[in-house]
Amino acid sequence: MFPDMELALERVRKAFEDPYGRVHGNGFVQLDVDDGIRVHIWGHPAVPTQKTPTPIHNHRFGFVSTTIVGRMVNVRYSLLRGATHDVYEPTVREGEDTVLRCTGEAVRPVGDHVEECFAGDCYHMPPGEFHETFVTGLTVTVMAKTDQTEAVPQVLCRSGQEPDNQFHRYAAQNIEASKQAVADAWALMEQEWCL
Repeated sequence: MFPDMELALERVRKAFEDPYGRVHGNGFVQLDVDDGIRVHIWGHPAVPTQKTPTPIHNHRFGFVSTTIVGRMVNVRYSLLRGATHDVYEPTVREGEDTVLRCTGEAVRPVGDHVEECFAGDCYHMPPGEFHETFVTGLTVTVMAKTDQTEAVPQVLCRSGQEPDNQFHRYAAQNIEASKQAVADAWALMEQEWCL
């Protein structure tokens, strides 16, 4: 359980001062709170995703994710030798958007740990470990970064497919989808937590 749910809710309130946020290519909205702390809004039907899914990834930083409303499932992966997925590394484009470039390495991800999180539950990811997340319905989480490394983050794309390097989080339709997701998430938060 998150040790201080009131603090988490304060962070959520602060994040919702930004009515727009930005759409991530994996189909969720990011709202910045403080340096290293973000609110994520998942599972909204208006939020678009990249044409080619690349949900299995790692981070250069560790983090703790706390579910505020909804339900999230986090799956951790080990990588074995194989050729089911190609490894890509992101490079920055136009500020925060990225282009994925293939490293030439092929792997086979194997899910070896599943964590189910409801409101008040949290999970921790160390830097460099591969994972993907699933939600059931509209879900709001708070992500706080922990330890930072110099490692290059990586993304897995199913072999034989090309990642969607044309997705742009600041495209007009993504901004409108983000605004709708933020409004609906806030309404759900008010209902669940009487904010």
